[in-house]
Amino acid sequence: MTSWSCIDFRAGGPVGIALDFKRDSKHGIMGDPTVATAEKGKRIYEDAKKAIHSCIEELFAVKKSQLLRD
Repeated sequence: MTSWSCIDFRAGGPVGIALDFKRDSKHGIMGDPTVATAEKGKRIYEDAKKAIHSCIEELFAVKKSQLLRD
């Protein structure tokens, strides 16, 4: 269907979702925040925005017939 589609739900897809940060961190912080910069944050934001936009465009291009089984 799209490059974002995941047919085998047992395998990982292109989008990962962390469900419980407490499992990996007492405080919900991942990594070293002291190396963060506004420029890095902007770059991450812009890359995420492009990826989300691409996903939405691909989903809107999917035909209804591709979603339905015979």
